[in-house]
Amino acid sequence: MTVSRVRRFVTETLGAGPAGEAAWIAHWTQEGLGRLEAMLAQRPDPFPFCYGEAPGWADLHLVPALRNARRFDVSLDSYRRLLAVESACVGLPAFRAARPEAQPDHAG
Repeated sequence: MTVSRVRRFVTETLGAGPAGEAAWIAHWTQEGLGRLEAMLAQRPDPFPFCYGEAPGWADLHLVPALRNARRFDVSLDSYRRLLAVESACVGLPAFRAARPEAQPDHAG
């Protein structure tokens, strides 16, 4: 959803313009996050991470997905489970070290 080339296709080739691009990003971001939120609601135990007591593959993708949602002003109000998982992740050293602003080539 946040790949520049795809966004250009939506705005330029499909003629959606900036408002269409924003609607497209919001729709598909909420579609994916909503499905994951629903999956986490069905867990038998409320783990601190998506699927266990330690972060896994889903968590590695969730944190940047939420970051991008914020970047594009997508509301996260209805994803309390995802936000709780994100909160558990962002304090961990590996997640802090992986943030874009922690990279030596980050343009800021």
